[in-house]
Amino acid sequence: QVVSSDGQNVEPVSVDEFRFGVAETYDVTVTPNEDKPYTIVAESIDRTGFSLGTLATRQGLRGPMPEQRPRSLLTMADMGMSHDMGGMDMSGMEGMDHSSMQSMGHDMSFMGKEKMTAMTSGWKDASTPKGHKALSYSDLKYLGTQTDTRPPEREILIGLDGNMERYIWTMNGKKYEDSGPINLKFGERVRLKFVNNSMMAHPMHLHGMFVQLENGQPMSKLPNKHTVIVAPGDTYSVLLTA
Repeated sequence: QVVSSDGQNVEPVSVDEFRFGVAETYDVTVTPNEDKPYTIVAESIDRTGFSLGTLATRQGLRGPMPEQRPRSLLTMADMGMSHDMGGMDMSGMEGMDHSSMQSMGHDMSFMGKEKMTAMTSGWKDASTPKGHKALSYSDLKYLGTQTDTRPPEREILIGLDGNMERYIWTMNGKKYEDSGPINLKFGERVRLKFVNNSMMAHPMHLHGMFVQLENGQPMSKLPNKHTVIVAPGDTYSVLLTA
């Protein structure tokens, strides 16, 4: 059971696995129901490395080693493209700059001559075994009732762009040294809207403050987080009280 996200308590939710990014943390409660060793597996998304741990009911037991899962390959479907590439669905590509388009063209080139009609989202396909539950952001509910449920006074758009060929990343078209701060008033309630125009997952971390992730739950149950993974080609929004 997941009981905490980024150190903030959530209503317990039972899962078999979860995906998390740089700076994210989850607290889980595990209750063995058999007198046997259980394997805890951690894999990188590109499957280039993994770690194994054993949860045992007594000393000296070791859990089985599972087979490594296939690598998750991101495709143009992750960018909001329709499965029939004869007509491109441009939703989710608003604000994409030239470098992003170039990087996408580069990524299309290494897809070879595979049938575009067969493309599925590589990000969504984590090879979760049939019948297993993987944690989704929409599962997270704040434990208790949020004290600040005011609607945001304004929305701040943050476009996440990049060139994967050169491995350059920008926010709103600017690299760090060319950007200025985002100024807020004390106590101000704002919505930060992250629009990912790249095929790279972006863990967005706010240092020193928590945000409420707009994940479909009622305002009073939005979970607190300090890091949100914005999936390729996706848009997430969070509420911030400064």
